[in-house]
Amino acid sequence: MKGRLVRREINGVSEKLCGGCNKWKPLDDEHFQFIKTTGVWQCYCRPCLYAKAVARAQARRKAA
Repeated sequence: MKGRLVRREINGVSEKLCGGCNKWKPLDDEHFQFIKTTGVWQCYCRPCLYAKAVARAQARRKAA
């Protein structure tokens, strides 16, 4: 995502572009996860993170 606009502010509300679904969503704990160790917001929204985790688990089960 280098060089792309990933955060914007509209009418005082910060929004972030999700790297998974490419939709603008409010930048808050409900929509994105904040990583305390690095001090940055996750680049995928929570639903996309969940879908990614499910796909990874299914791939692991298939490989086993």
